[in-house]
Amino acid sequence: MVLTPDETAKLIKEEKRRLLVAGSICGTLEVGGKKLLDYVVDMAKLTDTPIAATGSTMFQLKDNKEVKAKKMMAADLVNFLRVEKWEEPLTPERPELLVFLGFYPEVARMLVSTIGDQKTMVLDNRYFDSATYSAPDLSFEQWAEFLNKTIDNLGK
Repeated sequence: MVLTPDETAKLIKEEKRRLLVAGSICGTLEVGGKKLLDYVVDMAKLTDTPIAATGSTMFQLKDNKEVKAKKMMAADLVNFLRVEKWEEPLTPERPELLVFLGFYPEVARMLVSTIGDQKTMVLDNRYFDSATYSAPDLSFEQWAEFLNKTIDNLGK
């Protein structure tokens, strides 16, 4: 399902068992004058959602006391989701919605295609038909607008 910023915020707010998954390019790629990681942190603070920091993103989050974050390998996350008993301390219960941001397209496609029963949302600037929910194909300017509107709606 292709999302608008309003729908994105509504779906994130509605799902109580959610997890933000920050990809390796979150700390380096700037969109609209902000690093992608700043958007992830804003979403986490507004919704009290923990962050699974993949790649080197935890290094940039380690001193941030405003969000709950943990370094996690993307492949490990997939494995945690497959086992019968959820034992990952980042969230008390198995997340029902995984929100991905800051992944190379091939990696995002592979991750969402291997997730089992959980809903997936990809907020990168490419549409992913294998995700439950996805942002549409967007230019960088449109992507910044999409993320900013989503964050504005999360704050309402």
